[in-house]
Amino acid sequence: MENYNLTSSGTIKSNSGQEPKLEDKTPRERKRP
Repeated sequence: MENYNLTSSGTIKSNSGQEPKLEDKTPRERKRP
């Protein structure tokens, strides 16, 4: 499972190096069916 960290700049960074935007669904919503 990937760990997501919310940075102070407002972007979500995963340990994979991806930076999904906050306007997208949150990581928790994405992982849940």
